Amino acid sequence: MSQNWNVGIEEKKQSKSVFYERDSGATTIMTLANFPDEILPLLQMEILITYEAMLYFHCDVLVELGCYDGRALEIARILNKRYQGIDLNSRAIHLLRTRIEREGIADRAKTIIGDVLNHTSVGQKEDGQKSLYLLPFNLIGNFRDPEQLLKQLAILDVTAVICVFNNSAEATRVRHDYYQRCGVQLLERHGLDDGVAFTGAGEFYSRSYSRASFHTLLERCGFSIVRTSENGIAYCATVKCNESHINERIR
Repeated sequence: MSQNWNVGIEEKKQSKSVFYERDSGATTIMTLANFPDEILPLLQMEILITYEAMLYFHCDVLVELGCYDGRALEIARILNKRYQGIDLNSRAIHLLRTRIEREGIADRAKTIIGDVLNHTSVGQKEDGQKSLYLLPFNLIGNFRDPEQLLKQLAILDVTAVICVFNNSAEATRVRHDYYQRCGVQLLERHGLDDGVAFTGAGEFYSRSYSRASFHTLLERCGFSIVRTSENGIAYCATVKCNESHINERIR
């Protein structure tokens, strides 16, 4: 187990999540059959907070970044809203498109194969529509430097729901068991000052956050936190671009 992780991480260049680009890696890590029961509270909280945010902010479109099999599609369907899912795994998007077509909702549910960094402006192109962006299931924890993605969203002045694993001992245990069950090779745990990172073969990377570091990251990237929720393994924040960031962008 590595303890001096901060030095090594600074020397690594931000990658495009090679592990998740590989069909075998993404499919394994996101397959429900590999989820331990202890993961469910994160997914349940994420769904509830997203549903509430769609209603509270009167959003017309739900944009799910890193959607994989489109778990948030059901939220949009129930609310009779539009859905946009983006993921770099082509197999997952193909299956999601097939489902959308089979269920007859292609007129209001769309998908994109690609890196979320290149598609942050989706859902913002038609006048008058309001989008909610969902960054699900520890998505930003899979970026060695998530600030680029978060700052892009802040510039667009969007509302977003962002979920991450917390740094509790329970969350760390659950994540370790989960990644092992998924067959991540060369799995290593690295203690951070503000969380716990796991690395593995194929450039697998996933980190957690302390409450303070999660909030600091969001605020540093230009967001104001509207609401926060947490359970034993995760934090979930509903955020909007803060006023000072908007004024700076206008100038």
